Amino acid sequence: MRPGPRPAPAASLGLTAKRPAVVSSPDSAFAGSRSGFASLAMWNHLAQFSEEQQVRQAAEVLRIAEYTAERLRRLSEQLRERGEPWAEDGIEVGHGDHALSVWFQQPRAEITQKYSLACVPLNPGGLRHDYSHVYVMPHVTQELIDELLKDLARPGAFDRSADKDAQRPPLPHQR
Repeated sequence: MRPGPRPAPAASLGLTAKRPAVVSSPDSAFAGSRSGFASLAMWNHLAQFSEEQQVRQAAEVLRIAEYTAERLRRLSEQLRERGEPWAEDGIEVGHGDHALSVWFQQPRAEITQKYSLACVPLNPGGLRHDYSHVYVMPHVTQELIDELLKDLARPGAFDRSADKDAQRPPLPHQR
């Protein structure tokens, strides 16, 4: 090892690895440091495609994100009509203009694990809401989204009453 100053391990500073809700993975990075390798990997990826190919790819992932949001909104109506447990009032769905992420009410653990959905609890207005996110990237196809939607449409897909830390979504008058 080279002599001289070097960063102290996070554990020696009293920093313990936490499991952030979004990634469900221990984060022991000191002060948000990141590897320079990610920049090289990004450059390598961009260098392999022409600008026209990158524009087409960006347009396609945006189209799939918009498709996902629209289909989730339709599913919300179907869940409301069926009186689905924990989705009797439908599910919240959000998608910003030109965004590649779509958020919605968190489904059961088996579904979040199967599709590696990012999950995060938020507390708007002091009431906890558990959300999942779909991040549309080039490997996410419309067929994969359709498979996810099929699983979300199954009876009980949003019923998290058996999850020990789950909280029932707030009803509209509580939002």
